[in-house]
Amino acid sequence: MATATETRATKGLVFVHFIANMKYVLRPAARQVIDGIPHNRRALRADFKHHRWDSLQAQKNNHWTDEERVMLEQYLLDHNDFGRPRGLSLEGHTLDAMREAQVAIPQMKLRCAAFFPNPSTGESEQCTEEPLEDEDYCSKHKAEIDAIVAQQMKAEREGDEAPESSGDADFLGADSLPGDTVEPGDVVGLDDD
Repeated sequence: MATATETRATKGLVFVHFIANMKYVLRPAARQVIDGIPHNRRALRADFKHHRWDSLQAQKNNHWTDEERVMLEQYLLDHNDFGRPRGLSLEGHTLDAMREAQVAIPQMKLRCAAFFPNPSTGESEQCTEEPLEDEDYCSKHKAEIDAIVAQQMKAEREGDEAPESSGDADFLGADSLPGDTVEPGDVVGLDDD
């Protein structure tokens, strides 16, 4: 009888996600020059189409080795979104069925709700830190949000124009929303699309 790892090496996994066109990047594509010879490093990323991503099909399309495909599958299985009710799961499997099949399901860990642009991939990424208790953001992003809100409220009281955001606060999208202000209690940095 084949082990779970041997089965994965030949059959792959099909993941589903609550969000239709979600993307997970384990390794971005890169062009390196080694000893004067250009080398392209293939990206390892899961691009969900219509809520679904088939690792074997992606392997064929992207010319990955079995080892690369299994690395990306394991990345998704270990991801904080895996096993969450509105997150990532295996197609056709309930959480109980995955536990019975001995698929590793990590403890559910919430993540900070802040998103920010990754200059190397050009995509938005979510902060990987845990949020503070009874908060949506980690301590770093909560402090940044509080400082921006305080500046904007001060500017409004004084009748000044709201200050420009710093590059550190790009996760708020403040640069793309000129003139908008954040009020206490507003949810920022989230995109429900």
